Parts: sequence; structure tokens; C-alpha cells
Amino acid sequence: MESVVLSAVKDMVSARMLAGADSKDILEPIEKSLKPNIKSEYYDRVVLIMANFRRIQKDYSVGLVGNQDFRVGQAKFFHALQQQLDEFQDLNKLGVLSDQPFETLHDSGANLKLERVIGNRNFYTIDWLRKGDEMARWVCKIELADGMGTGFLLKGGYIMTNRHVLDSLETAKTATVLFNYRDVQYDDMELMDYQIDETGPFIIGEKSDNEADNDFDFAIFKLKDANEKDGVSIEKVRSLPKEGTQVSIIQHPQGRTMELSVDEIVSTGANDFFYKADTNAGSSGSPVFDKKWRLIALHYGYNNEQNANVGLRMDRIINYLDEEWQLRLGIQ
Repeated sequence: MESVVLSAVKDMVSARMLAGADSKDILEPIEKSLKPNIKSEYYDRVVLIMANFRRIQKDYSVGLVGNQDFRVGQAKFFHALQQQLDEFQDLNKLGVLSDQPFETLHDSGANLKLERVIGNRNFYTIDWLRKGDEMARWVCKIELADGMGTGFLLKGGYIMTNRHVLDSLETAKTATVLFNYRDVQYDDMELMDYQIDETGPFIIGEKSDNEADNDFDFAIFKLKDANEKDGVSIEKVRSLPKEGTQVSIIQHPQGRTMELSVDEIVSTGANDFFYKADTNAGSSGSPVFDKKWRLIALHYGYNNEQNANVGLRMDRIINYLDEEWQLRLGIQ
């Protein structure tokens, strides 16, 4: 959970910079709000950023720096401070902060009304959207005579989905795989359909009737005529995402055109991640990404005990695959 203090400070800095407030009205509340709440080794970083700004501010006041250079320096200060606050938010779970009451942030000097972040921060950069759109290119709708699902293209010309979507080669042979099934068809994103390559290698995860944690509900099949250089990359992770990590699921719920749901991980199982991001019939086989658009899980259903949707962790799938399959998929 992000710190209320950090979020409010960041919003206050943005508001006052945009309003053209005097630097004193920016620096003093930062010191008053952060110093009591952040361990000294971290607060020293803020002190250095503020010292650099105070230096250029002093040079400006005595005529050593022109107006243009001062504005550039002011912009760099703002950017550096925002980056540092973002880093503090990432470190919050390590005990960097101990939240204090919000009274320390009341705006009495410039008489400005501050905006607030309600709960978790849900700001997204345009670049984040662009990267997500790149990932969406590799997500497909799987159409069957008696059902539907979602899948996604992997390096090597393979698709991954759930075993309960494509449970055998016989079933896969009847599937139509649609890419760029969207509301709007752009010039470089025309609807494309593929078939499963019956002669290509495939693998279907083992099913367990007793232990859900040992159930590998995944399937990988070769596509006919797919570009082997395209697709989502599978990477070996050094550490698992934690509770509260944002997840994004690109999917075809109920067979509709491509949609996106975003929420967070609520818990981790031996093989699975549980999350609150919405899914529906037809979403099975969807890729689950973290905030940096790294593939972390394969969505496969809903868990009653957790009251959450659930995906098979990608690290468990990697461990399940032998060396030959990892080589085929370009897993690093």
C-alpha cells in the first residue's frame, strides 16, 4: 500500500509547480512532511536534491544565472524529486516510511486546494499504454465449435493457452486463432486468422484430480505460418511479485473483442497468483502481466476460497518445461 504522506507530497509539489508558487512554498512543506517520516539515509537523498535547487536559486537571485537557465534548473529539480518520491513508494514495503497524520500537509501558505490520491495510485503514463498495446498484438481469441478461449503468441511461432481450452491435438486441429480481434481495425493491425500446425510439437500440462496446486493447466501448440520472431517473451524471474503488485490481463471475455482489466495480486499460492482483476468465460488462457508488462502468469479461472481470479505462475510453467522446450520458446 502506498504511503498517504508520499502521495500527498507528490501531488502538492505538482500543484504548486503548476500554479507557479514561490520556491519557499514548495521546499518548506517538503521538509516538514518528509523529514519526520523517512529514515535519515533516505531523507539525505531529498536533502541533496533540494540543495542543488537552492544553489541555482541563489545564483539566479544574484544574477549569475539567467531566467531560461533557472527555469531549466527548476524543471530538473521537479523531475528529480518526483523520481525520488516514486522510488520511495517502491521502498515503502521495506520499512522506509511510518505514515504520519495528514495535518502536516495542510496548505496554509499559498492557500491552494490540493488534489488527493484515493487509495492506491492509479496514474499511468502514455508510454505504459503504448507498451500494453504492443503486448496486445500477440493476444488471440481461440474459436472452437463448442467453446472459446484466449491465448497468446510466444517466440518460435507457438501459442499458449489453458489445457481446458485446447485439451488435445484433435481439439486444437479444429480451432481458429484470431489476432487483432478489436473494436477498431487499424491499418497495421488487420484481423488475422491462423490454424494449429498438426505436424508441429506441442505440450499439454498434466492434470491432477487431487491437488489443485499440482495442476498444470496449460497447453502450447505450434501455429501454421506464424513469424517465429514475434510474440511475448518469457523470462525467468529473480523474485516473485508480492501482494499488492499491479496486474493487467489482456483477454477476450465472453468472446468479445479484446479488453483489458487491471487490479492487484491479493495472495500467492504454491503454483498460482490470486488477483482481483476481472475476467469472464472466454478469458481462460489470457496472459497476466505485471506493471512493467512482464509475463508473470497464465490466467485459468476463479478460486472460491480466495474469492479471487487465479493464474498459473509463469515460473512454475518454466520449471515444468524441459530444456528443449525452453530453447524452442527462447526462454532466458
